[in-house]
Amino acid sequence: MHKIYTNIGEHIFEVTADSANFMNLVIRQFTSLKKIPDRPVDMVVHIHGGYGTPLVTSDFSITEQARKLIFRRDDYLIDIDPDYYSANLYVYNGPALRQAFISLYSSFIVFRNWGFLMHGECVVDNGLAHLLCGGGSLSISDDSENPSRPVSEGIVLIKIASEGIRVFDSPFDEAATKRNSRSNLIGSVHFIQQAFQNKQMKAGRTYSLLRLLDAVFYWPHSTEQTRRVITMLRRFVQAAPVYSNYFQKREEIKELIS
Repeated sequence: MHKIYTNIGEHIFEVTADSANFMNLVIRQFTSLKKIPDRPVDMVVHIHGGYGTPLVTSDFSITEQARKLIFRRDDYLIDIDPDYYSANLYVYNGPALRQAFISLYSSFIVFRNWGFLMHGECVVDNGLAHLLCGGGSLSISDDSENPSRPVSEGIVLIKIASEGIRVFDSPFDEAATKRNSRSNLIGSVHFIQQAFQNKQMKAGRTYSLLRLLDAVFYWPHSTEQTRRVITMLRRFVQAAPVYSNYFQKREEIKELIS
């Protein structure tokens, strides 16, 4: 049995695996702590290989059995205790392990009312994080004349707290590996769509909440979890201005959000 302690966002996980190969995948993805943490871990995760089949469809099921919450897909199964202190991940291969960790962590932080994972991209300009949603591939190149820098693509980690909304480097993107504890206060949110002319419009809070709800990464297995997500999203749209942006060329996105 292999064991490490790792940091994801602001949380410490104790991770064990019955396979050195799966443990190496965890070490490559997340920050491995060099010593035993001096505070209790937030969650204990056990990884087991040899489960399931290659992914054919994205269908999944969620059930409750013997005081465990069961997330099931072709290539992985997760069972979580009701207090979200421990979980077992049964996985088919490396991609299944990554996806299982995303599902587990997103459910964990929603349960804790800490925040959520969201599909999108983030850039940081003058110390503030600007979230981009929609529009397909949104990669923004960096240049010496503009202080904007690309931070994460695909999934962003957002913390909802009384002291402010913070966007963390994504713990699930390879480019962010080993630096996933860095965060910035939210500056703005932008829905991106390609069009024939550049235009920016302020988006209403109700519209913004519904659009962002579609972007949050979570499995709605209960009305309580959905209520928690909506409550956090309300705080999110109240804290940051939200815009609908239309652009002709990808490189013009910088000008729209500056």
